[in-house]
Amino acid sequence: MNAYLSLITVVVSGAFGLLVAVVTTWMTSYRESRKYVRDRARERFETIKSLYAKYLALLEKGIRCTEELGDYSELTNDLSLLNAQMLLTASKEVGAQSEACGDLLYHWSTEYRRGSPKKLGDIGVSIVASGDSEHFQKAKELRPKLMAELTKLIDLMKVHLRSIEP
Repeated sequence: MNAYLSLITVVVSGAFGLLVAVVTTWMTSYRESRKYVRDRARERFETIKSLYAKYLALLEKGIRCTEELGDYSELTNDLSLLNAQMLLTASKEVGAQSEACGDLLYHWSTEYRRGSPKKLGDIGVSIVASGDSEHFQKAKELRPKLMAELTKLIDLMKVHLRSIEP
């Protein structure tokens, strides 16, 4: 009887040890998988947040470049890349609003440039033509609309970031 009791004790202890090992392995694996999911969510959040910040900065740069009558060559490559990233990464609402902002920025900047005084060479003289005031007036009308659309875009970006924040 004593031999059976020892054998049962050994079997139960071994089974309990095996159960502890299996449960520990399972819990460690679960913890690691949850950490991986959290890390991926944090990484995605930071990537999208960075993309939105770069996109808004580039739009602001475009506005300033237009008002200073600067060269767009630096902006075009960056804008093309960021537009592609926005289409692939942003929510549908943010993507649609960013497209609307881009279109409005294009129309405003075109009217602003057409309505601005034209430089005559490098002598520091500018000429205002009679048709320029019509374009400049149109640009003045489009500017508040552009700023309202940009504000709407920023609000949509904030909502999207809050919805994916880990």
